[in-house]
Amino acid sequence: MNQLVQECASNLEWQEVQVRSATEQGKAYTVSIPPWGGTEDITCECPGYQYRGACRHTSAALAKICNWSSAGPIPQTDAQQNGHTCPRCGGPTVLVEE
Repeated sequence: MNQLVQECASNLEWQEVQVRSATEQGKAYTVSIPPWGGTEDITCECPGYQYRGACRHTSAALAKICNWSSAGPIPQTDAQQNGHTCPRCGGPTVLVEE
């Protein structure tokens, strides 16, 4: 049986996150994160990812995005739930079937 949950609206579209290089000062790489979750479709433009298919930038980017869902461990207050407000980032939430 499907249930309705609130999710941060930022989860619904591809997100591009800039992550600084640890070795090149002033350099940042773009990590693209898909809206459907999971890590298999995340990509990074850095040479290491292009060569190995993995890099530290992807985990750093995941730590920067909201990715909140009411099915997770962070609860909403009644006011946040009624106002469709994400308790993690303060952005809007949407109802989705899970």
